[in-house]
Amino acid sequence: MKVEQLTQVQSVILSVLMPVYNAELTIKDAVQSTLKSMPENSELLIQLDGCVDDSRTVIETISDDRIRIFESKENLGIAATLNRMLLHTRGKYIARMDQDDICLSGRFKKQLNAMRTQNSDLLFGKALLWNPKKLFSILPVPTPRLSRDELDLALIRSNPLVHPTMMATKSCIEALGGYRQSIAEDYDLWLRARTHGFQIDRLNSFLILYRVHDKQLTKRLEWQQKLNRDQNLIESLASFSQKVLGLRPTEMMGLSETSDALWEELVTIYRPNVFLRWKLLGVKAALRSLRRKN
Repeated sequence: MKVEQLTQVQSVILSVLMPVYNAELTIKDAVQSTLKSMPENSELLIQLDGCVDDSRTVIETISDDRIRIFESKENLGIAATLNRMLLHTRGKYIARMDQDDICLSGRFKKQLNAMRTQNSDLLFGKALLWNPKKLFSILPVPTPRLSRDELDLALIRSNPLVHPTMMATKSCIEALGGYRQSIAEDYDLWLRARTHGFQIDRLNSFLILYRVHDKQLTKRLEWQQKLNRDQNLIESLASFSQKVLGLRPTEMMGLSETSDALWEELVTIYRPNVFLRWKLLGVKAALRSLRRKN
């Protein structure tokens, strides 16, 4: 029996991380859809982050040996919870799922194949917005294809990558030291990854149903204000912008102001209408403008 267990541990290819906080109403569908898409030689790590509802009871009704449950009595927050889970992972690849989203069939097979063929360190996909309370509950987001250069430009302006669609090599996440405390711990990780030369790609495939609702944290004004004051994120954005654009901003006044300042400086270096093209035609047109210097 011990030999069989050892063989099983060694053969784990994928570890899926799902942090959970008071999700008794949505967790069952999230877990079941994730398990359905996962290969047999994988594991689903679930960390109950100070839950005070019946999330654990709901999860324990699902019988699958690939589920591994961990629990913290206090609410640690997303970054600390993910870092704790990373310590227990046994797979070569790490993937993410949220407690209230739905994983689409075939997601992990697509990503594993792409990770190997494209030599990606981090790989993302597209999400279908999903609000089960509305008549037209599923809305595809028009997301343009992005080359690696175009993705770099997009990262300077905002976060174009959906965290729960992430797959990454474990070695990459470990080399970066995992997640840092930040109001946008995912965006901070992507910026640090590219600054250190790790390769990010995005598939042109829908991988999840992403649940949206009016009370989402990122829609609150307070969250946006904290984003603009997040020093870790500001530092990451400055380092990455300097690497991509060769700029050296001397003062970081806030994330949104800094981002605009970088692009205003970019306008003076390249064609005057590059910023307008960015707004009207998107990142592809902006990149083409950058490559056609006067």
